[in-house]
Order: sequence, then C-alpha cells, then structure tokens
Amino acid sequence: MKKQKILSLMMVFLLCFALSFSPILASTTRPEIVGTHGMVTSNHPLASKVGMDILDQGGNAVDAAVAAAAAIGVVEPYLSGAGGDGFAFYYDAAADQLHYLNYSARTPQNLTLEHFKTDDDEYSIPWRGPLSTMIPGAFMGWNELANRFATKSFADLMQPAIKLAEEGFPLTDMGANQFNNFLSMALDYGEFGLDAWYDGIPEAPRVGDIVRNPRLAETYRRVAEEGIEVFYGGEIGQHIVDVMQDLGGVWEIEDLENFYVEWDKPAPIEFSYRDYDFYTVPYNSSGGVATAQILNMMEAYDLASMGVNSAGYLHLLIEAVKLAAADRAEWACDPDLVDVPFDELVSKEYAAQRRAEINPYVASDGYQAGMERPGGTSTLSVVDKDGNMVTMVFTLGAGWGSGVTAGETGIVLNDACAWLETDPDSPAVVQGGVRTRWNMHMVLGMHQETAERFVMSTPGGTSIWQTIPQVITKMVDFDMGMQEAIESPRFRWSLSGVVTSLEDRISPEVISQLESFGHEIRLYSSYTMSVGGVAGVTYNPETGVMTGAADPRRDGYAIGF
Repeated sequence: MKKQKILSLMMVFLLCFALSFSPILASTTRPEIVGTHGMVTSNHPLASKVGMDILDQGGNAVDAAVAAAAAIGVVEPYLSGAGGDGFAFYYDAAADQLHYLNYSARTPQNLTLEHFKTDDDEYSIPWRGPLSTMIPGAFMGWNELANRFATKSFADLMQPAIKLAEEGFPLTDMGANQFNNFLSMALDYGEFGLDAWYDGIPEAPRVGDIVRNPRLAETYRRVAEEGIEVFYGGEIGQHIVDVMQDLGGVWEIEDLENFYVEWDKPAPIEFSYRDYDFYTVPYNSSGGVATAQILNMMEAYDLASMGVNSAGYLHLLIEAVKLAAADRAEWACDPDLVDVPFDELVSKEYAAQRRAEINPYVASDGYQAGMERPGGTSTLSVVDKDGNMVTMVFTLGAGWGSGVTAGETGIVLNDACAWLETDPDSPAVVQGGVRTRWNMHMVLGMHQETAERFVMSTPGGTSIWQTIPQVITKMVDFDMGMQEAIESPRFRWSLSGVVTSLEDRISPEVISQLESFGHEIRLYSSYTMSVGGVAGVTYNPETGVMTGAADPRRDGYAIGF
C-alpha cells in the first residue's frame, strides 16, 4: 500500500513536471537560436547563411547586413532587390548611437496625376506596368551603408550575391509558388522577365529546381566593379531609361543622376513603452508612427491580467490600430512636403486623447483608412560579437513589384507609385520627385535598466504596423521570448469598419466574444503570410549572449554561433 502511494505521488510529480514544460514545447515550431559571436536572421536561409559567413570572416554587423540584403535580392526576387528600396538602422554599441538610413525610391520628375486618368475621368494608379515604377534606391542604400560603416568594400560584399545569381539556388515551396505567379507577368513588358528568370522557357520552376539569373549577376558585377554611378546615370541606367520609355514610362536619365539617400532626416521616432525605450522610423514610413501610437495607447491597460490573445487584449489592440490608421491616412507622406508634428503624434498626451475614444466593449465602425495592400517585402536583423546591431527592411511594393523587368539587367522594378494616392487633397498624392507612403519600418527596443536590447522588422504590407505592436506586447507584457512572441497567433484589421481577420489558432470562445463586441471576424489559416514574417535578434550586453528568431510564416531562418 505504501509502495503504491509512493508510485502514485511520483506519477503526479512527473505529470506536473511535464505540464510545466508543455506550453513551451507547444508554443513554438522552432527554437530560438543562441550565440555569442554573431547572429543573422532573415526571411530566407541562404541570405542568413551569407550574412553569417561574412561575420565568420571577421566582418561586422553592417558587412553582414549589406551582403545578406544583396543576396536576398537574388533568392527572394519576388519581395525585394536592386529594383526596390528600404530603410536601415545601425546601432553602434561602442558609441551608444543609432544611425538611420532612408533609401526610399522617388517618383520620376515628369510624373503627374494626369498620367493616371482613366477613360471615365477618374484616377487610378495601376499595380503593374511602367507607370507604377519609381527610381530605386537599393544599390545606393547598400553602398552608402558599406562606405560609412563596413570593414569590407562594397565590391567584396556583393560577391556572394553575384555567385548565387550566376550559379543558381534551389527554390523553396514559397519560392516556387511565387515564380508560378510571376510567369504571366514575365511574358509581358518585352519578355525581359522570361529571359532573366526562366531562361526564356515559359514554364515555372518547381520546388528544388535551380534558378539562375546571369543577367542579374552581370549587373551586380558591373555595379561592384565600376561603382554605383554605372547604374545612377551611367550605361546601365541609360539602358533602363530607354526600356522604360519604350514601354510607356516617363523615366529620364536625370532621375537617376539626381537620386540621393538620406541619413537621420527626419530623426528616428523615440518613445517608451513600460520599461523599454523604443526607436522607430518616421515618415515616409507610416508604420513607425503607427506602432508608437498603438503602444502608447496600450500602455494604460493592464494587458497581462487579460491574458494573451484574450478577447479583451485583442479588442483593445484592434481599436488602437483603427485610431492609428486614421492618423496615418491624414498625415503619412513624404516629410519634405508637409511639416509633420511628429512630437505631438507620438506623445503620451495625444495617446490619452485617442485612447478615450476606445469603448472597451464595443467595436468602432467609423474608420475607413484606405485599401489593404499586400506586401512584397524582405527583412533581416544582425548582431555582431561587439554588440553592434543592424535591422533592415526593403521592398518591391507588392509581390514582384511592377512586374516589369528592367531590360537586360535582370532586375525586377518596384511598384511604389501604387502606394501613393490620387486624391489631390491627400498629403501623399502622386506627383514628380516624391517618396511613397510605405508601411515598412523597424524597431530598436532597449531596456531602461539593464540595457538589454532587441531589433526586429517584418514584411506584410498594411499588416506591418499591426504586427509589430502585437509581437512587442507579447514580449514585454507577457514575458515571451522573441520566437514565442513571433509564432503566437495574430490578427489583421481590414482598414475598413469592423472586419478583422484572425489566425485560426485563436480559440472559438475568444472569437465568439469578439463577435459579441461587434467585430466581424474572418479566419486565416495558421501561420499565414498575411500577418507578416518577423525577423529579430536580442542581445544581452552583460553576458554577450544573443538570440535570433525567425517567422515560420515565410522562409525565415536564424543562424548564430
């Protein structure tokens, strides 16, 4: 009898022990990657490997980031590349200083609203075609980062991407789906896309097939060897201008010659949430301000007591997203055109005014904040052995951008014009020489006492600035590790009325309660790309330990040692 009682107690102990660990095992599909010498996480494993190789060769975080960004332009050509643009943060650990680079695309100077007038005297910006394209900033941005902060030359950092484009890379399942989607567009616009990405054969590659683009390899090689001037006004640039004009675009060589990128203009947005100081991106990224506003509104609520992904937690976040979206529609634009009151928009006082408009039990129905936009965006984050950190986000706009391949260059061009507006009263109305209203942004978070810090960014179109606050609140309010916070189920508001989509891992009871509040709930499948693909890295300056996290919703992968 005594022996049986002891065995029963042991079984209870073992069961309790197992249950205490089961939430951790069940809450992630992959582990956080840890290291002390370097960490790279991105939306593609081959790009992460390129960055890690650079760190292993003694490069710093900027070296790794530039090489990985160029590589992503090869292996994820449907999301980013030399025909796109982006933003970058570089945190210099020794100087305790953050540097912000905006290498956004700009519209051709000759572009006007009248170019988008339809037969019925309305205005509409197409998602595809030469008029949707803007002058890309990627080459100049990568080069600027390398020249200012890298230890290796820009030419050396381009070599891994050149090799990938020339020798080829195997397609993932996501890549095969994207190439299948692109085939019809590759046949348009002079069939340059077909010749570049499909070897001239009108058949989409499948999972595991090797994809090469020798034309892109040659463009990368010439830019590396001759300098970016060959693109921004030189022979390659003139070739692209000629092609664009033949296709019906309005590019001029002066658009490339006069292109420029900017450091710290405007300065990064600063705000606090709980015991963290945060830094994010100002306009022309609408996402940075929106993220700051959402978190400022959430700070007054005891989210932890509500429970992660509870109806109360989700309802409050959705309502804060709606309010931030309304401000985004009113203010977000190229800041060279409008004197934007950034300090007011991200202040705690303004957040309190906006928060007062939230009914804790009723979904608001009065907000119309534009059209949902799909995202053709990539991201990466890096930390090196000295604690320097880089996070970058870069894009073509929608998947495969404009669908236009720039002649013989092998480069797919962005559709950044499609993210501007046709309303003449909008601060983001389409016109010549302006930057578009992007959603993409990054964040650097730093603990106010311990100085532990993390960087993260995500693709996802208009879900970007909805996703980042969800991940941050789960890390800060619910004490989740970054990988667990990334994998936790997410939502996406539709930018209109009460329609919100949730990943189907949210419980039916929570969905029912949200519906009782007035939300119209639609379900995504688990781990949908529609709610982003976060990549991030944390760093503890006391121990030197870094952790990398990557989103299973895309081809995300973290590598560290």
